Amino acid sequence: MKEMIALTMLMSMMPFAYSQEAKEATSTTEAQASEVKSTKRKWNVSLSLGNQSAEFTKADNSKSIDGRNITIKGGKDLSLGEVVDVQFNLGLSMSTYDKDMLGYNSGEMRTTDIGPSFKIFMKNETSYGTFRPFIDLGYSIGSFNNETKLSDGADTAEFDLQTTYTRFHGALGAEFVFNNGITPFIKYQISSLSLNEDADIDYKVNGVKQNTSSSELDEEYLSLRTSSLVIGLGYLF
Repeated sequence: MKEMIALTMLMSMMPFAYSQEAKEATSTTEAQASEVKSTKRKWNVSLSLGNQSAEFTKADNSKSIDGRNITIKGGKDLSLGEVVDVQFNLGLSMSTYDKDMLGYNSGEMRTTDIGPSFKIFMKNETSYGTFRPFIDLGYSIGSFNNETKLSDGADTAEFDLQTTYTRFHGALGAEFVFNNGITPFIKYQISSLSLNEDADIDYKVNGVKQNTSSSELDEEYLSLRTSSLVIGLGYLF
């Protein structure tokens, strides 16, 4: 009789034990799948926006000029072990500023550049994803445009200056890579632009182009430094 009771109790406990084992196996499998899926994400795309200020470092009585920036990047991640990741990107960046290079509110400056960048991460794994503080370094070449507008009430004269530049940037920041690949990030960036002294200037009166001339920029306008606080959203796949 005792043997029958023990056998009955054992048989009644088997479904519960099997259910627990199945749940644990499912949980382990899902965690492993999530980990494998995360480690296989090697390509990235990102979009970022920044508020920034610019200053001609060699100009007398230079004042900062506020502006905005948008950057689109894409590239590849490489793992160097359990702690370090690196990332290689190619990016397109565009900036506009509220004033021209002479400080007039009626004009504006614009920059557009493209170039490679490199990030090195220190990664910290969590159950939701990976936290990665980073250093970001990059180089780019671009086009600089400055529009200066002068008005005497009746007529408006416009001077549209175009030249090229090279830019180096460095940034410190952090990002969080969720297990689904979505990656918000923030960084503080400083850039140094070296403008080409050879420039073309379009001269317009009341919007009608009069002529185009070549000119050399004064030395005080050949070096531009920008600083910006950037937030963005990326995706690893």
